Amino acid sequence: MMKHPDIADVAVFGVPDSQWGETVRACVVLKQASELRQDPEASGIEIVAWIRDRLAHFKCPRRVDFVEQIPRSPSGKILKRILREPYWRNEDRQIH
Repeated sequence: MMKHPDIADVAVFGVPDSQWGETVRACVVLKQASELRQDPEASGIEIVAWIRDRLAHFKCPRRVDFVEQIPRSPSGKILKRILREPYWRNEDRQIH
C-alpha cells in the first residue's frame, strides 16, 4: 500500500466481522497534496481497487479509514492495539 502515490503512512489490522469472524481494515494517512482528501468515501473505494490489482483478494482491506496520524511507540513501532480498540470495544473477545 505504501507504493500508492497518495499514501504517506498506513497500518493494516483485523476487525470483527459477523460473517467471517475478522476482516482486514486499513488506516491510511494521505499525503498533504493528495487530491483524495476531497472525497474520503470515494477515495477509500479507489484505494481498495488499486490494492486489489496488486494483491490477492483475501489480503486486501475491505475498507479504508483515513486518519491524521498512525500511533507509534517511541521506537517507531505501529501501535495496532490503539487502532483496533474502537472496533473491538463491544466484543466479548479480542479475536475471533
